[in-house]
Amino acid sequence: DGVGDGGGGGGGGGGAEEPPLILPPGMVQCPACSIIIEKMGGDDTMMCGCEAKPAGGTMEKALAGGGCGHEFNFKTLKPLGSGSPGNPANERQVNFAPKPMPKPKPNLPPTDAKVDPFDPRRAEEPPTDDNLIIQELREVS
Repeated sequence: DGVGDGGGGGGGGGGAEEPPLILPPGMVQCPACSIIIEKMGGDDTMMCGCEAKPAGGTMEKALAGGGCGHEFNFKTLKPLGSGSPGNPANERQVNFAPKPMPKPKPNLPPTDAKVDPFDPRRAEEPPTDDNLIIQELREVS
């Protein structure tokens, strides 16, 4: 049954993905929060922050123990309960938080299209002397 050490890994939430830690045998990072967990005995059922449910572990004990309460298989890291990717059980399961939607790309004209330098949809660019002369000519006519 696993017990989180309370100080390992820290889950990041956002930012670039970090490579997984290389841990000694009998230790893994919680898939939900990245805390380091050492297997002390029992079967491969784990709960982050306290003993596994079959041994009396509860979400309350797990949270009080500094973990996130995620239940998973020690060998495969597959979820067994209490949260899953995209569906965290609590705010500590930062690795399971839904990914933010990518920002839409601006609506730009095709690269082969002729671009009117005076089109109001264009991003503001500092005017060049040639553009100022053309603009003055247009205003006069």
